[in-house]
This record gives sequence, structure tokens and C-alpha cells, in this order.
Amino acid sequence: MTTSKHLDIWIEKLSAQPLPVLRSTRNALRQLIDRGTYNGGELTRHLAHDPLLCVHLLRRANQRSPEGRVATLEQAVVMCGEGLLEELARSVPVIEEVVPEPALQPLLQLYRFSFHVGYLARDLTKQKRDHHYSDSYFAGLLHNLGELVTRVFVPKYIPAIVRQAQQRKIGRSEAAQEVLGFDFHQLSCGLARAWHLPALLQASLDDDHFQDKRTELVDLAAGMMHVGPLLLLPLSEDRLVLRVAELLAVGAEEVKAIVFHANSEAAAYLQERLPVEPDATFVEFFPPEPIDSFEGAKPAPVRAKPEALQRLQAAFASSETDRLTPQRILELFTAALREGLGVDRVVFALLSPDHAMLQGRFFGGVQANSPLHRFEFERHGRTVFARLMDKPAALILNDANRERMKPLLTDHVHKVLEVEEFMAHSIFLEERPFGLCYADRGISRRSISAEEYQVFRTQCQLLVKRLASLTVNRKKAVT
Repeated sequence: MTTSKHLDIWIEKLSAQPLPVLRSTRNALRQLIDRGTYNGGELTRHLAHDPLLCVHLLRRANQRSPEGRVATLEQAVVMCGEGLLEELARSVPVIEEVVPEPALQPLLQLYRFSFHVGYLARDLTKQKRDHHYSDSYFAGLLHNLGELVTRVFVPKYIPAIVRQAQQRKIGRSEAAQEVLGFDFHQLSCGLARAWHLPALLQASLDDDHFQDKRTELVDLAAGMMHVGPLLLLPLSEDRLVLRVAELLAVGAEEVKAIVFHANSEAAAYLQERLPVEPDATFVEFFPPEPIDSFEGAKPAPVRAKPEALQRLQAAFASSETDRLTPQRILELFTAALREGLGVDRVVFALLSPDHAMLQGRFFGGVQANSPLHRFEFERHGRTVFARLMDKPAALILNDANRERMKPLLTDHVHKVLEVEEFMAHSIFLEERPFGLCYADRGISRRSISAEEYQVFRTQCQLLVKRLASLTVNRKKAVT
């Protein structure tokens, strides 16, 4: 791949910058150093989710092996020695301190996305009985290195790139070509070469390289994550799935199982290590161009896609979701409900540990600066939501009952919701209050039809059954 003079200048400037790491990465590194005994395997388990830390170690290790032979953290630690790790633990800059809001949260979302791609690339390679699956992991983790470093070091360009992508309905990489003069893919490839990163990563990024099965699986992993977790995809119609099935000589359903397992493991690993703003739509469905939360950006009204709910319920009916925690199921449900019903905003609230407050925990289509993001009501207060939590019940608020419900629509309710029409359903498990699902058309102000309300109620009731069966299955497993 040839490079332009402008791209070469960017690569030179970026190469001189110290690479920051996540705060959780630095803390974990310090704990390992303070403990005094650790090995490459432990470093991989604790730190491999941080793309720029991996770049730092692999880059330093491969300075002695310019052909990119060092491809894992274990190898890099041996090559770099303990001195470099101790130096990093003391002086490495931290992402959360380097990148200001509002650019930070979209960056962390991209980190999370990259980790999912790496996990899937690893598992697909394992399925091929290729012992070099760690190489595939890092190739997947760093496949969008160009966008990552742009968001870290020159975030001022990102709003223009995102705006161009949304206006022209093109990918961010293509939009970067128009804003920067080169695309993110070219930047990734140039940095991988300049920094002597692993050979498989360089090969997977280089358009001039003959694509073998390993590099193609990395590309397919990235492509499938852009489409969405295969749990919610019509497998028979997806060309990416069929191509993976062909490469691995397995059926499409087995590909689905591999991807579902990779996503579940990756999500569980990241739960404590990479916190992001609760945006279930991005986290679960990984749209190609997630809307960045820059000030002033507003999500477009959602068009109903009933098939999203059908796929969700098909997934709930399978045994695959038995591996998920209730929290992950609620994230999936929140995102699918918004997409399937075509409502603008969805909140799933849970009772606080002392059952005193009803607090929003999972959000779909809710901007970070929206009052709805602070959905919190007293469990025994005089509000419509407190009344709903007295027993399993559903409610649609509209012109027909607004006057009658007025005593329960307090000033606090109005300030938080900012809408005149919504629907809500209390969720009880084993006859005990558990939480509440809320949905509205906050942006479009369109009315909610009786048919949509019925679908909303049905989906909430199906969720109750799924959560209840999950509880029963886990009790059986214990006994």
C-alpha cells in the first residue's frame, strides 16, 4: 500500500506521542508490579483488552524483530523485560485524563467494540484448529488502530468526520478520506508498518497482501461485529455467516454459537475493566456508525423493525441465553424493544438494594445530557411509577387518561420525562417487585397506538418468563 506525503507526516507525528492506557489497565499493572511476581499469562488476562498498551509492548518488542515476529503479550514481556513494565506502571499517561469529554465516551465504546472483534477473531481461528489464535486476537483488536489514535490524539477532527458520515450515509473511514485526505484503514496500515506490529495485523490491513484464511477470518470477524451479534441476525440471509461457515467447514448454526459465545465471554470480561456510559444500543448491536455523543447531536427517530423482537424472542427460547446474566439479558431486551417497536427512548429501571428507589439502569436512545438519564423515583412515593410497583401492571398515558392520572404526574415526573405520552410496565419476579420498563416517543412526539402498547405489554411479559426460567435453571444447577 502506497502512502501520501500527508499521511507520512501524520504517522511521524503520532509515532512521537506517548501512548496512554486505560486507568483500569494502569491500576492492574501497578498491582502486579507491587505484588512482585507475575508472568506473561497473567498480563494477558488482566491487560490484553487495552489496545494501546498492547501496541506499546508489541512495538517495543518488535523493534528488535522488525519483521513483526513478536505477536503476543507473553512474548513481548520477555523481550521488553520487567524494567519497561515498571516504567509504564509509574509514568504511563491515562486515557481518561488525556481525552476530554465529550470525546471520551465514544472512544471507550470503540475500545469495547475492538475487544469484541479480537475475541471473535480468536475464537474463529481456534475453530480452524490454528494454534496461532493469539495472533488473530491482536489483529482483530487493532484492526481499527487508525481511528483509535485519531480519537486519542486529534479528536478535534472526529465531529467533522462523523457529521460527514451521517450526512452522506458512508462509513467513518471513507468520511475520514474527505476530511483528512486519507482514510482510517490507510492510517492503520501505515502505523502497523512503521511500528513493526505483528505480521498478521499488517497482512490483514494491507490491501496488496494476498488474503489467506487467517486474514480473511479477521476481516470477517470485524464485518460481523459491524452488523451485530449473530444472536439477532437472520443467519440464512447473511453472506458473512455463510462465508465463515464455508471457511470453517461447519454449519451456519455452529457459527452462530461461536459468535454468541465469543460475545458473551467478551462482555463478561469487560464488565468491570472497561466501563462506558450505559448505551445498550451500541453495546449490543454494534451499528456500523454509532452516533457520537458530541454536544448538540440528536438521535434520529427510530423506525419500527418488528423482526428485531422476533429474533430476540427466538434467542430467549433457546438454551444459549442460559449463559447470560440477568443484566446482559436486560441490555439485549432494552435495545431490541426500542428497535422492534420503533419508540425513541427506552429505560429499564431496577429497584435499589434497599428497595427504596426505582433507578434507571439500562437506556436506549437516551442522550447523556437528557433528564431521562436520571430516571429515579421513590419506591413508595406518590408518583405513577410508585403506584405501578405495587403489583404487576402496565400503563399507557395518553389523552384518554391524563386528567385522571394527574395527581400522580408530579413536577418531578414532568421534569424527568419531558413528554406527555408514554407507556410503562412493572416487572415482578417470584411475586416480588424487580423493576420497571418505560418507553416513549420523546423525539418525534408521535402518538402510541393501541397495537404498539399491546406489543409492549407482551414483550415485557415474555421477559418476565425468561428471567424467571433463568432463575429456576440456576437454582437447579446449585441443588
